[in-house]
Amino acid sequence: MVPGCGLGHDAEALAKAGWAVTAVDFATELEPLVTGRFGPLGCRFVAADALTFDDDEPYDLLFDHTFFCALHPEDRPGFGELAVRLVRSGGRVCSVVFPAGKPLESGGPPWGMATGDLGTALGPDFEDFEDQPVTYCGHPSWSERWAVFSRS
Repeated sequence: MVPGCGLGHDAEALAKAGWAVTAVDFATELEPLVTGRFGPLGCRFVAADALTFDDDEPYDLLFDHTFFCALHPEDRPGFGELAVRLVRSGGRVCSVVFPAGKPLESGGPPWGMATGDLGTALGPDFEDFEDQPVTYCGHPSWSERWAVFSRS
């Protein structure tokens, strides 16, 4: 599942890599822009609020790239609730942690975040599996990290 998928670049890449992808975004106007690309790949677009989205089957992967950092810090517990609701036992939450090092006082979005912020939102059902710096970041002041959490 890719919450806040936008134009669907991450969802498309995951589908091309063999994943059965559900891409969710509240912007209904995105649907005609992505369904032509998604359909042949078996990728599904759902126009919905990702934080309240629910599905019949649990997911193996929740992929976050610029969704968590777009959430106001007060709304971040909703991301953890989403993961608990939709990620199966043994599944993973993968996140590009960006902008790492940006102070929350600087405002957003994107709001500054750290791997620990993601871990706090996910809660005790998830454990930090991987946390590494990303070697390329397009912003001179902020860095990126790659974080993977595994659900117990």
